[in-house]
Amino acid sequence: DNMQGLYESGSFYDIVLRVGKSLRLPAHRFVLASHSPFFARMLSVEMIEQHAGEIQLEDVNDDALAAIVSSFYSAAGTVALSAATVGNIIRCASRLQSVSVERVAVNFFCSCLEPDCGAAALCFAAEMAATGSDPTKYLLRQCLSYVCAHFRVCSTQPEFLMLSHDTVRSLLASDNLECDESSVFNGLMSWVKH
Repeated sequence: DNMQGLYESGSFYDIVLRVGKSLRLPAHRFVLASHSPFFARMLSVEMIEQHAGEIQLEDVNDDALAAIVSSFYSAAGTVALSAATVGNIIRCASRLQSVSVERVAVNFFCSCLEPDCGAAALCFAAEMAATGSDPTKYLLRQCLSYVCAHFRVCSTQPEFLMLSHDTVRSLLASDNLECDESSVFNGLMSWVKH
């Protein structure tokens, strides 16, 4: 693919993305702008970055940013995902408003759900859904459904105690809650006492 070759060869870079002091990621303005409304606005309106040779990004995981920018150059838009990196990639894609990467990462995240991390996944999904993007709203719905199906196990996890009032209310109001009443009562009482 020509774009991937252009990226790998380092030809014609006109911007450098910086994360902290550790990552300097050369890129092309038109590629960033075409895949990310965040970059499109930053590079097209009267902002310092429009004329600067570097963009300093704060609160972004450098590995996630590198994976996402690399995906911008691939023909299929594929992003390298693993269970260990998917959360950071969702966060970064959400920040960059790269809905296509966010959607792929959310689908991968959902395919990795397991009962022993269901409550933690729901905490993450609730946090990310606050961004308001369609993929993160979908993630929240999927995680709510998953925890409902595995409530007995998930309600005993420490992360369950960190769920917001609204999230617990959504769980308890669900017609898909699959457990006995004593598990619901015990889970709720643990959450209330916390």
